[in-house]
Amino acid sequence: MKHIHDKKNIRLSNESIVILGNFDGIHIGHQKLIKVAKEVAKEENLNTVLFSFNPHPTWVLGNNPKPILMTREEKRDKVEKLGIDTYIEYPFTKEFGQMKAQSFIEEVLIDKLNCKAVTVGNNYFFGKNKEGNVDYLRKLGEKYGYDVYAVDELKINNEIVSSSLIRKLILNGKIDLANSLIGEPYKIKGNIIKGNQLGRTLGFPTANIMPSDTKVLPPNGAYISKAYIMNEEYYGLTNIGYNPTVNGKKRMVETCMFDFSREVYGESLTVELLNYIRPEVKFNSLEELTSQLEEDKHTALKYIKEL
Repeated sequence: MKHIHDKKNIRLSNESIVILGNFDGIHIGHQKLIKVAKEVAKEENLNTVLFSFNPHPTWVLGNNPKPILMTREEKRDKVEKLGIDTYIEYPFTKEFGQMKAQSFIEEVLIDKLNCKAVTVGNNYFFGKNKEGNVDYLRKLGEKYGYDVYAVDELKINNEIVSSSLIRKLILNGKIDLANSLIGEPYKIKGNIIKGNQLGRTLGFPTANIMPSDTKVLPPNGAYISKAYIMNEEYYGLTNIGYNPTVNGKKRMVETCMFDFSREVYGESLTVELLNYIRPEVKFNSLEELTSQLEEDKHTALKYIKEL
């Protein structure tokens, strides 16, 4: 997959079908767009181009920036996994936010991306003051010779699948529902750092990562998880929070991987949250904490056995 994140190097020589959107989380609604684009690309011999932005527009234009579902690295990995030919992470600036819809079509889609087809959701808007929409794309498509494939919104239980809905579910701790809309478990990725090393004294050694400040995190508490490290995978328990029993000061993601005890400081760790167990609690003693961890492990193992 070709990854472009510098607008100076955006020009493509191959004819393309461009998939437009923010694509935070690349949920099952986004995947529906991608599937349509790949089918058209195969029929018309086109290059698939996923056109997204960095940073998320709300971090540039809004007073209330949205926490993101995917870091840049996580998003890139997912796009590549979905078999896209070219991933464009266009730099979003206030100046770009003021670009007229027609200018975007002419200067970006036609001049730089060699666009012969566009795939968008039916409710997609673009350009200054959201003046561009599906009808506008079709109107200029007649002039510039590209086709428009507008895809209906995906609904689950009468609710539109969206990044905003998934963000809300995660913030409310409804990880299982969020996972079903993402199409896979919600991931948190980072490099392992040294913690207070309390877990190993309790028989529950943990690998600790500090999540990105911009990423959506569920409520503090214990979760059943699956971790990926050094090309290996392990089920386990993940605690998100401050570890109040020992007066922790930093919000951490601490994962106890079952049947794993090596020291791996500095290694990259990806944690998938499978299901919520309980809220974070300040216990009266380490003995109470250990007893609860044993109970959590039993709950996790039962859940994993039923997968």
